[in-house]
Amino acid sequence: MTEDEVQDAVSKMDSDRENTAFVYAFAAATIDLAQSNRPTSSASTHITQLVNQAIETQPPMFLGFRPSILRTMTNVFIQMCFMSLGQYDLGFIYLREAITMIHLLRIEDKTALANLNPTERARRQRLYWLCFIHERFMSIVHFSPATLSPHASFPEADPTLAPGISQGWTQVIKTFLILEPTFINLWIGDRSQVSAKWVEKKYQELDDARWELEVSMLSETQQADLVITRQWMRTLLWQMAMSNWLLSSRAPCPSLSLELPLRLSGQLRQFLTKISQNTIRVHGSSILTKLVEIINTIADVVIHLPQATLEQTTSRIGDIVFMKSVVFSFHNLQQVSKDILLEKFCLIRDRFPGIEAACQLTF
Repeated sequence: MTEDEVQDAVSKMDSDRENTAFVYAFAAATIDLAQSNRPTSSASTHITQLVNQAIETQPPMFLGFRPSILRTMTNVFIQMCFMSLGQYDLGFIYLREAITMIHLLRIEDKTALANLNPTERARRQRLYWLCFIHERFMSIVHFSPATLSPHASFPEADPTLAPGISQGWTQVIKTFLILEPTFINLWIGDRSQVSAKWVEKKYQELDDARWELEVSMLSETQQADLVITRQWMRTLLWQMAMSNWLLSSRAPCPSLSLELPLRLSGQLRQFLTKISQNTIRVHGSSILTKLVEIINTIADVVIHLPQATLEQTTSRIGDIVFMKSVVFSFHNLQQVSKDILLEKFCLIRDRFPGIEAACQLTF
């Protein structure tokens, strides 16, 4: 949605329920992304109130209902907020409704798009890919099947957007294309089918020097999203390999190494120390979910693979202390995740009482 369209929706709030619902949902999502470091009691309360108002105001789908970009984006914003509030089932429902809308709008149909001007065509393509990305992410965190296939093309050049924004969009799309059907099916299904050959192949897709160069030219905010997402995907891949007992301390390739999460944590810490914390938090609950998955995995490795020198162990715990400061700064860190992490932090403190950094793993 453009700035003019948002302002137009605000001007129509008194006369049109669909516009009113959009404004409430837009406001909720704005608070979620812009105030992610506020205390839970303030930000989450406002988000909940606005989302409820958006749902209550949104007109029902009676006979003669017609889908719209406005309604689709309202549902996407509601889904984002429910994810932030830890209401994954409700988020799944509204994401599926948004996906239904893009089907009804025939956004995957080249013929239908051909009749639109370049800006509108590019916008609808971006909307399709937005739902595609959200659904692939939901498949991982909610263990739900994905229904959307990749669109026939990346979003076309849009003269109303700065080139950097379009380039960032393409990089996000390319990253989530790695979560293809086989990856998702193995994640939510029978992991005994995960093979060493498949893990190595996927790891190579994630370890792309050209990608790193292209991403380094993007804004700091875009880099934060893309780098953390790639490290999250490497962590998921490592977990699937672990589930099928494919890992070894003497693995011939990095993807099958028991210590891989420790190496990833060092890389991620090095990256995160160079950027502003606000560029991380602005991505909201999705980036928080990824960081929790990463730190949780790192903690498991430190707990269960203690055979290391004092210097190595101190460095590993230092990475966890740093990651903890980042993760616990989010207002919407769910209590279940917090409890799991704190329990593991206690285990690390008890196991390594002589390491000063371990004493910092307190709430």
